[in-house]
Amino acid sequence: VKHDLYSVQTWHPKVKTPEGIAEAFLEFAKKEGLSFVKKNLALFDEEKYDHLMKVLEAVELKLSEIKKDNPDFRINSEFFRKTYLQTFNLLLSRENKRLKELRKLNKRYKQPIYSEDGRIKIVNSQYLRNDFIDIDSARKGFSDENVPQKAVLITSTGVGTLGRVHINYLTIPFSVDSHITVVTTNEKLNPYYLMAFLQSKYGQNLIKRYYSGSSGQIEIYPKDFDLFPVPIFSIKFQKVIEKIVKVAHEKLEKGKKLYKEAEELLLQELGLKDFQPTKRNISVVSSKEVFLNARLDAEYYMPKYKQLFEKLDESKIQMETLESIVSMKKSIEPGSKYYQNSGIPFVRVADFSRFGIDTPKVYLPKDIFPEEKLRELKPKKDTILLSKDGTVGIAYVIKYPEEEKVLTSNAILHLKIRKNKQKEYLPEYLALVLNSLVGQFQAERDTGGSIIPHWREKDIKKVLIPKLSFEIQNRIDNTIKLSFQLRKESKDLLNKAKKLVERAIEEGEEKAIKSFTDNNILEKL
Repeated sequence: VKHDLYSVQTWHPKVKTPEGIAEAFLEFAKKEGLSFVKKNLALFDEEKYDHLMKVLEAVELKLSEIKKDNPDFRINSEFFRKTYLQTFNLLLSRENKRLKELRKLNKRYKQPIYSEDGRIKIVNSQYLRNDFIDIDSARKGFSDENVPQKAVLITSTGVGTLGRVHINYLTIPFSVDSHITVVTTNEKLNPYYLMAFLQSKYGQNLIKRYYSGSSGQIEIYPKDFDLFPVPIFSIKFQKVIEKIVKVAHEKLEKGKKLYKEAEELLLQELGLKDFQPTKRNISVVSSKEVFLNARLDAEYYMPKYKQLFEKLDESKIQMETLESIVSMKKSIEPGSKYYQNSGIPFVRVADFSRFGIDTPKVYLPKDIFPEEKLRELKPKKDTILLSKDGTVGIAYVIKYPEEEKVLTSNAILHLKIRKNKQKEYLPEYLALVLNSLVGQFQAERDTGGSIIPHWREKDIKKVLIPKLSFEIQNRIDNTIKLSFQLRKESKDLLNKAKKLVERAIEEGEEKAIKSFTDNNILEKL
């Protein structure tokens, strides 16, 4: 016991395993009269034991309690974390029903076939976010099943993506891949309320409790969702949640429309509004060109890339390399051994898109670096984040104070417009170009790596950026800023719906509704 459980130094110089684990177990052994306890040890100290069990991440459970709501008889400690048990017991203390009693459908679809000739869009974990479904970025493919209207979608695999929840508010048909669970509800449960509940800290604790696996290969199954106790509130309360979510979606759609206008303005000015890339996949190039590019792979010479730059040449627009416009700074990769549940938010590629940063799934110790080093590493306002590994070519401009408090992984570059270029280029314009087919074609062409795509920094520096007039850039910048403002208002409303559900669980729906009425939120809606 002393050898295996005694407090030891760990990977971080200021972090130890919690003191008292060995002592708590010895007190437990005394209490239970376990045979290895030496007779000359002091008697069981109840006060000491109670204190240790309060301060440690440890619980004492009967076998009957372990079996409860645990059909797979899991005995891993993660399943019995105090937070998860407290959540479960709180939900069971309220009027509730298991999701199995409240749903019609709870399944994962077969893996679709991706194809540019596909009939519908396929949404995967990358494009399902807590505040929107990025249907525009999703690839086309073939699938036998469409997602029903008002179905609740839950990402169900992978560290960093598992546990995202949204509802199908889209009016166009689409399908999902096999990593997303599709749930539809019966007449007893409002799907908008179910979405808000699963996004709440209590819904997320249930998801974290029931997933299984390790080393990044984590997964939660439809049968696990069926065990979730869902608090039952009045139809009126559930309708309030529905109203908030619907208003959030209206704002989101207005924001998407404005972003689309900015994209169309950019393509129009570049002469690419009606551009249709060729589907030809054969290209004849000279050996000189091959050796100059140092690329022997056929994908690099796809005719559509050459076609794009020929079209840009026709427009006579000046082009400059990205390196001449911005400075580039690498991020960090401390390693998974530093990952925590609280501390400094650590943003990885899976945590952001061209539309914003999601709440990260992992955090780093606050003292992992000296304060001066942390200030240097954190992105500042108007910094462009650019992904170079995994899903390459995602660009997003830091806008809000909370986004300046994060650290980012080394798969993300920080781009900052050089001082001598600040009167020639605007950050939102640059990000839009990088996210447009101009930037995406260059990222797609330059990317190497068969398992994990990698965009080399030396190739990123050579990316060509069209230089439009500052007047046009200003129009694009203003349109995008208004678009993101509407998106932020939409996201804030979804957070309010989530908080309303949490308060109803804690204090009852009447107090929860009253708190919203007092703040005039419902009247504003």
